[in-house]
Amino acid sequence: MATDNSSNQIFREHQQNAIKSINNEIDTLGKMVILGEILPEIESALGRLQGIINRAKASNLVGVEPQTVFHNHIEAHFSELLVSNYKRLQNLKISKLSRINIFTGINNSGKTTLLEAVYLLCRQNDFSGLLEVIRRRGKMAEDQINPEWFLEQIPPEIDISGKFDNSDSNVRIKHYEEENSSIDKSHYLESVEISSHYATTSLKSLTRIFKGRDRETQAYRIKILCPSVFSSPFFLNEPHRYAQFYYKSVRSKSFSKIVDFIREKVVRTVEDIRLADEMQRFLVTDSMFKETLDLK
Repeated sequence: MATDNSSNQIFREHQQNAIKSINNEIDTLGKMVILGEILPEIESALGRLQGIINRAKASNLVGVEPQTVFHNHIEAHFSELLVSNYKRLQNLKISKLSRINIFTGINNSGKTTLLEAVYLLCRQNDFSGLLEVIRRRGKMAEDQINPEWFLEQIPPEIDISGKFDNSDSNVRIKHYEEENSSIDKSHYLESVEISSHYATTSLKSLTRIFKGRDRETQAYRIKILCPSVFSSPFFLNEPHRYAQFYYKSVRSKSFSKIVDFIREKVVRTVEDIRLADEMQRFLVTDSMFKETLDLK
C-alpha cells in the first residue's frame, strides 16, 4: 500500500509541476505582442488543453472503480481473432497469431478497421476506447465532437472475439434509445451499451449521450485486457495539424495554386476545397456530385 501511495504522490507532483510550467509560459506569452502568424498555434494549444479538461469532466463514471487490467502479467498475447461484425469485416477469422503480425492490402481494404477491432477488444467495456476509435477516424479533437455525429458513426452492432492469454474474450457494442422515464429527454440522444467477457468475468457499461451536457457512464467496474496503443495514417491528419497549414496557404495566396495542382495532377473534376464548418473539416466541390463531399 505504501508503494501505491508513493506512486500516487509522484503522479500528483508531476501534474502540479506541469501545470505550474504551463502557467509560467502563459504569463510570459501574455506580456508579448502576439504575431498573427502564430495565432493558429495558440488556438491549437488552447484546443488541446480544453480536450484535457473535457476528458476529465466528461468521463462522469457513476459508481465505477478506476480502470484496471485483468492481469499484470500475461503468458501470451492474442493467438486468434474472430471479427463477427464490425463495419465491412464480417465473420473474419484469423488464427496462428504471433507476437509480431503483418497484414497487407490495398487502400480501403480494411487494414485500419482490423486494428480498430483489436483495439476495441483490448478495451473491453471501456467506452473511451470506442470514443478514441471514432474521433481518430473523423480526424477531430475530443472537445469538438458533435454527439449526434458521434452516434451516427457507431455501427448498429459490433461483435468481436478472440483468445487472449489462453482465455476466450469477447466484446459486443450496440446503441439505442432507452425507454426510461427518469432520463432528461430534452437533452438525451441515445445510450451506448458495451458487454464484455474475458475468461470467467462478464462486465457491462452503459453510456448515455446527451446534447449540450456531459455524457454519463454507469458500470460496476471497467477492466481492460491490457494497456494498448494503435496508430494509423488517420492519426497524422487531425484538425490542429492541417488547419494551420490551410491558414498559411490562404495568407500566402498560394491556396488557389494548390487547388489548381490537384485538379491538374490528381482529380480533374475538383472545383474547390474549403475548410468550411465548425468541426474544422474540409469540404470538396466536385463537378461529378450534386453536393459537397467530406474530404475524408
